Amino acid sequence: MNRTPDPSSLDFSESSLFTMRFIIAVLLVCGVGFSLYGRLPAALFSLGAAAVAIGARLWARRSLDGVTASLSADRPCLFPGETCPLRMTLDNRKYLPLIWLTVRFPLDPGGALVPEHPWETVELPEGAVRRPWYEKHISFLLWNQRLSYTGRLRAAHRGLLALEGLRLLSGDGLTLCVREVDVPLPRPMTLAVFPRLVPVSTRWFRRRSWELDTGAQGLQDDRTVIRNIRSYQPGDNARSLNFRLMARGQGAVVNVYQQISPRRAVFLLDGASFASLPAADFEAALEILCSLLVQLSREDVAVTLLTSRPAGRKEQLG
Repeated sequence: MNRTPDPSSLDFSESSLFTMRFIIAVLLVCGVGFSLYGRLPAALFSLGAAAVAIGARLWARRSLDGVTASLSADRPCLFPGETCPLRMTLDNRKYLPLIWLTVRFPLDPGGALVPEHPWETVELPEGAVRRPWYEKHISFLLWNQRLSYTGRLRAAHRGLLALEGLRLLSGDGLTLCVREVDVPLPRPMTLAVFPRLVPVSTRWFRRRSWELDTGAQGLQDDRTVIRNIRSYQPGDNARSLNFRLMARGQGAVVNVYQQISPRRAVFLLDGASFASLPAADFEAALEILCSLLVQLSREDVAVTLLTSRPAGRKEQLG
């Protein structure tokens, strides 16, 4: 997931007023005016301040040129309480070093995934509301240097986090002028947090589905295991005839196969039935259902989940 920032997209919204063009012009005019009236110290101060502001602005303008960023996740699917390592790689492909660099990406407003350390979260205005962002500060990314680090997100509860890009910020060493660039990811990444696992027992389900008595509905013959033979009776399946014994003149006999149960379970989740219930009831049902699916999978049972269209709640399964 690499993308070079667009040099034409310059954003200095987080810069100080000292580096504004109007302020720089005022300092230059004051410096020239003071020099004409013989105020040498004041002229030197004004011209020096203008030079610092111009230098900071030029440094920030070129700071993120040639900087690439990549993001990868080792575990895109988590359960609550688990952590997701995010590996970020930054590459400065130019001779201008970066004194500091800040990497940001938006977090889920619902708090499904939160940074492992609280100081890595910052709230930024987004329209009329404030949204949490992940923020990581990096010092000294030198010329032609590649730097990698791993950040961790902790899964708090069920939800999704879609990462479509990174936001890079850098500037001069005094942080007077800050350049901000949004770096889109070629392939967006989605991190999913499954419902919380709760203690469940599959014994009742297995007894009703697979441990039925002989001849009950749901069992089938394992044609690889012959348990016994018996005389043919009207209604027997012709495919069960033992033609080898019949060829020896022992009459019409059929094979009695070992009966087994197909180890498969199908669940149907009717989202519309939870439309009039509190959200906590829907979450509890998902936790039980997810726990059953995980437990049955560990017992080598093939499971299938069918969902109906939710009514009343959007993104019930998101």
